[in-house]
Amino acid sequence: MTVPAALPGGLEHVRTTPRFTDETVPRSLRREHQLAAQVWGRLVVDSGALRLVFDDQIDPPVTVRAGGTAIIPPERVHHVELEQGTTFSIEIHRERDQPTVAAPARDETLEQLARSVVAAGRAPGVAIAVVGPGQRVLGGAAGDAVVGREEMTIDTACNWFSMTKIATATTAVLLAERGVVHLDEPVATRLGDVWPDAFGAVTMRHLLSHSAGLRNPLPIRWVHAACDPVPDQRAFLARLMRRQHRPRYQPGTRAAYSNVGYLAAGVVIAEVTGRPIDEVVDDELLRPLRMRRTAFGWDRLPDVARATGYHPAPAAMGPVLRRLVPAGLVDERQGGSFPLAPFEVDGPAYGGLVGSARDAVRLVALHADRGLVDGQRLVTEASIAAMSTIGDLPGKRHFGLGWFRDEGDPSGNVQHLGGGMGFFNVMRLDPRRGVGVVILSNTTRRWDISGAADAAIAAAAG
Repeated sequence: MTVPAALPGGLEHVRTTPRFTDETVPRSLRREHQLAAQVWGRLVVDSGALRLVFDDQIDPPVTVRAGGTAIIPPERVHHVELEQGTTFSIEIHRERDQPTVAAPARDETLEQLARSVVAAGRAPGVAIAVVGPGQRVLGGAAGDAVVGREEMTIDTACNWFSMTKIATATTAVLLAERGVVHLDEPVATRLGDVWPDAFGAVTMRHLLSHSAGLRNPLPIRWVHAACDPVPDQRAFLARLMRRQHRPRYQPGTRAAYSNVGYLAAGVVIAEVTGRPIDEVVDDELLRPLRMRRTAFGWDRLPDVARATGYHPAPAAMGPVLRRLVPAGLVDERQGGSFPLAPFEVDGPAYGGLVGSARDAVRLVALHADRGLVDGQRLVTEASIAAMSTIGDLPGKRHFGLGWFRDEGDPSGNVQHLGGGMGFFNVMRLDPRRGVGVVILSNTTRRWDISGAADAAIAAAAG
């Protein structure tokens, strides 16, 4: 195989990395790694010189000097070796292709299910999207995205909250396949003084499976208005870890849910890639899945219909709610609930995505089809299986890598909830039959959303 001298035609430019030096180059680029399927790189050297080494030994190393370029094909294992004083960047390009999952067909059974939830007063609006055998996608919605003004549809965007963890975990295992992330390496090697010595045994696998021994403090005021900047993630993690003096249990011996673990996982991914976690998830996962109605921030979805979140509470709770969140987020009470202004979660990796049911089911479809996207392999079948393989560590929930199952759930399905002020959602998957569902609802109120998801899965599988 000969490395091409130029990029092939039909590519779209995705982004260009920052200009790296021999001091700032991410460590992951110096180690064996590879680009995803259908992703090409164009390495541009501004000064000095570097060697592009193909570790599969099919092609000899390429020396690139100032003013020169080199092409990095998809899925070729490689690393770079820099001379002192070298500066370079990498252009990322992706092959153009068609949407991965067909547009959901309206389904009367799902619409009736959504109407029943709304009629029972459980939520103002509900959107359901299901992917069934053969990647057949069905959808249904009912109620209001904005009470009295806008209908809820499967294209209406909501705060995902902790459903985001499935995107973060999928990105982590995808990077692990390429040698960029090491699931069994102590995260202290990446986090340095941010990470207390008492947690030195914790690995990425522990973080993703909620078995690191981390506490899960109430995320009070861990949100910001949609127009405000996201906090520095490393500093945010450092602040939270100063309150965690020792593990609740020996890492790997028990499981207990913790947002802090996924915050840490996001910081690790940022450290090894040299990019913010939101950029990494976007490039590695959302773009390949063509999830165009999903992003880490409302300002990135200017043309997408947005649901208002509603928090049911007595009128007397208004002053209390306003003290718990940043100013301006809680509106005047309407019909028993407080409408919420658009906001985002401070930690993108554990809960920062916002998007639609139509998009979210694309991620579920990746898992239902065992790592394939439109017949092309994005994640290995082994990694997808590992994510949904549920452990038996003691705890109220039993975890895989991202996915979990509640104690006593006899269905065999796995899921991840996404709940917080204003929204309550679920991704639920039957990995045996390759069927999955997303349900979004714009209420804080907890209702039997897992039962509704199982009804939707049964309808799709039948």
